[in-house]
Amino acid sequence: MADLLSIGASASQIYKSALSTVSNNIANLTTEGYSRQSINISENAPDRLGQTYLGTGATVDTITRGFNAFAENNLRQSKGELSTQDQLINYASQVVDVLGSDSAGLNQAMDRFFASAGDLSIDPASTTLRSAFLNEAEGLAIRFNELAGYLNDVEQDTQFDIDAKTVRLNNLAQQLVAINAELEGNFDLKNQPPALLDQRDRTLLEMAEIANIHVTEGKSGAVNVRLDNAFGTMVVDNNRANQFSTQFNQPQVGSVEIISSYGVLGNVTDLTGGALGGLLSVRSQVLLPTITKLDDLANTLTSEVNAIQTSGYDGDGINVGTAMFGDDGVTTGAAGLTLLINDPKDIAAAQQANSPGDNSNMVLLSRLQTEDVMTDGGSLTDGYNSIVTSVGSQVTLAKISREALQVVYDQAVAENDQVSGVNLDEEAADLIRYQQAFQASAKIIEVSSKLFDAILAVR
Repeated sequence: MADLLSIGASASQIYKSALSTVSNNIANLTTEGYSRQSINISENAPDRLGQTYLGTGATVDTITRGFNAFAENNLRQSKGELSTQDQLINYASQVVDVLGSDSAGLNQAMDRFFASAGDLSIDPASTTLRSAFLNEAEGLAIRFNELAGYLNDVEQDTQFDIDAKTVRLNNLAQQLVAINAELEGNFDLKNQPPALLDQRDRTLLEMAEIANIHVTEGKSGAVNVRLDNAFGTMVVDNNRANQFSTQFNQPQVGSVEIISSYGVLGNVTDLTGGALGGLLSVRSQVLLPTITKLDDLANTLTSEVNAIQTSGYDGDGINVGTAMFGDDGVTTGAAGLTLLINDPKDIAAAQQANSPGDNSNMVLLSRLQTEDVMTDGGSLTDGYNSIVTSVGSQVTLAKISREALQVVYDQAVAENDQVSGVNLDEEAADLIRYQQAFQASAKIIEVSSKLFDAILAVR
């Protein structure tokens, strides 16, 4: 009867552990990154009894978590791709909202400037109209300065984000090294603590949100991580973590280097995808072209207006006009655009000596708004609208891509949840099943005790 008792006792312990496992799953229903745990029971070696074998019960083999490497990898990849588009949408939307704004954009400022030139051409001798024209010219220069300043602020924000995410990537790499060290204390993956493996995968998922990574798993569950692909820059090499740093090359806005401190030193060129990849794309594909085009627009406006201004005569009809726009002596382009004249008489509205009523030069200036003066064709207004349209198109494409990637990500989450997620219906069914098994185990112990007592009574 001792064997019957030991079988019942071991069975009750097994199903007590099974009930604890189910309870743990239910308790962690909403815990982010938790993988459903399952108890694995294996048969004990049977005892030979004559020509047959008698079972000796069972034992807990392992407690494993629901995990599928393919599903987990899909989740990491789709999470990173979503993060890339999020950065593009976030920053590009900010830029296009300001550039396309009536109050902050250039269109209204240019319209008022050229409209005031048209008003002055009607009465070129009017001091009031000359002053109004200078005010609009100064307002236009200030608007260029403000837009350039705003784009610089966005560039600084991306720089801060890149620095922060690089530091976070370094911290995650250090965390992963510590996790690897714990995992390598046990050489068999199936005997690793499920919670430790969950921690490893949460770290990898957050890392994939920052940059596209390639993960290689060892026998113990410890991982090596590279950027982008199997031949990319090492991030974690078992017990060693790479440390990345940033270097921003001013004044080239799109130029940023992420430097590796491990292996081949120098600029990391395989940092793609994730938030960092998205931020680098924002700088190179949105900010740099926009700043360059805005500077080109400011330079074209300056050269064209100055060409007309310096070909005419001032309000006295004696002196040749001087340049109206220039830079502030420190900064060029839109950021440095400055109104160089402040006396209404210095406006060269006339094209002839001693003709203060002549308006022909100012007529040329008022028509400049619609002239094809941009290097790639089109007017000044067309040039500005093309800047806004270009950024707007990038936002639209990024949103379309994000919608498609969201579907992929949702599918990856669903597939991963099928394997790793806690299902209350399944847990409730297991709870009943294991409870019944525990009660049956207790009944075995009870029966064993009664039989043993009966044998003793016979004696």
